[in-house]
Amino acid sequence: MIVPEEFAHVAYGGRNLFAPLTHRFEHPGYTIIMFTDEAFGANKAKPLPEKDITIRLAMLPDGRVVKVVRNSNYIGEYKKGVFASED
Repeated sequence: MIVPEEFAHVAYGGRNLFAPLTHRFEHPGYTIIMFTDEAFGANKAKPLPEKDITIRLAMLPDGRVVKVVRNSNYIGEYKKGVFASED
């Protein structure tokens, strides 16, 4: 998971959603990237339908999954990214 420092709570909280691993993976097969731009601050005052947010999930032919979240720090996007990858 790649997040800005101010989203550390998302990485920490997401880690607590899942049971500890019983075996070690070389790579889980998914990557979640969360980032912000200049619209993030302005989004706080807007109702949800007007917020400038982008969320994309790419399921690649080789089985890897990449989720990109722009201008949202909602922990549910982490959870949904993991569930979509594991399903």
